[in-house]
Amino acid sequence: DFLKDDWYAVFKTTETVRSEKKALGYVHAPRLFRTPLPETAVEARKKGGMPAADKPPQDIFSVAVKSIRHKVLAEGKEVLLVEFDRFYVPAVYNIEGDSPMIIMDVTCTSSMKKEWSEMLTDGTLIRKIRGNLNRTADILRIVLYMTPDKDYDIKPTFYTGKDSKVYALEVTGVTPKK
Repeated sequence: DFLKDDWYAVFKTTETVRSEKKALGYVHAPRLFRTPLPETAVEARKKGGMPAADKPPQDIFSVAVKSIRHKVLAEGKEVLLVEFDRFYVPAVYNIEGDSPMIIMDVTCTSSMKKEWSEMLTDGTLIRKIRGNLNRTADILRIVLYMTPDKDYDIKPTFYTGKDSKVYALEVTGVTPKK
């Protein structure tokens, strides 16, 4: 409850008093995963013991992906641009080896456009990009298939404007140190 600047106050599920003073702490909303309410909380809401939220939990935490784009920049840089409907920081990790990949997971979303299934690039670092939506878990996984035998520097950045919220992964090839 008490959302402010993408932070929620956290309470015990049995707490019945709507007061920020009763909060256990705070959590950054984009990091939350949607889980069903415990049965006791559902029953308490039905009986009026807990105030109903203005929106269902899936609407409060969900994020929409508006676009996914790839650009080749000057000086051998490439960037993946993912536009969201609100501030959101996805989970990003990498897989090294013969088939290197950068993987981005967007949780609590049902966003998926057909053209995101496979996007070929004209870059030399990112060979192709694939999107796949796990509808059961509401997770959009975006996979960047990287050129093997290269080392990469990855710089995440978030750009906000009046009508846009874009998470960017800027990728630069680096010469390995010997």
